[in-house]
Order: sequence, then C-alpha cells, then structure tokens
Amino acid sequence: MVECDGVRDFELSVRGNGNLRFSDANVRGATPDEAALKAARWLKPASSEREAESDAAEIMLRETDTGRVYRFSAWAWEEDAPYDAPSWLGDTLYRADVEMNGS
Repeated sequence: MVECDGVRDFELSVRGNGNLRFSDANVRGATPDEAALKAARWLKPASSEREAESDAAEIMLRETDTGRVYRFSAWAWEEDAPYDAPSWLGDTLYRADVEMNGS
C-alpha cells in the first residue's frame, strides 16, 4: 500500500557472481529506482566505477502491494573525497548506481 507520503515497500533479492547475497530485506522508496539505489549502497564497493560496473550484481525488487517485480543491474564503488569536503565525511566516498533491466 502506498502511504500518504508516497513511500512504497519493496522486498529485495540480490545476486552477484551467481551467489544470493541477501534476500527478503525490505527497502522503501517513492519509486523502484530509488529503492534499488538504496539497496545498491549495501553492495561491497569496488575500487573504481569501471571495475564495479563490469562486476554488476542483479537486484530484484518485488513491490509488496502489487507483486510486480523490477530488475536492476547495480554496482558500487569507492572514490577519494574532494579536497574541500568537510572533515566528518572522511577520506573516501562510497557511490552506487543502478540500471533497470526490465520489469
């Protein structure tokens, strides 16, 4: 059920390198893309975006109300923080990206 604030619930399955990494974790988001991006942040980051994209994991989100399944390729990487970043941010940033494969 879509709540009054527009947030939807999704059940999550992630496969990378043929192994199921975690399953049935709940992810919330206004759109499937937003929920997939949140889930991609949980992946183990690669050392560069190019390396991460070549080793993408498959994320499957099932909307709890409708049962509709959304498939994404997802990858995460780490990069150095910009020189003017605040000190609380640390020296390394973790980034993620997703691409919809179809539904």
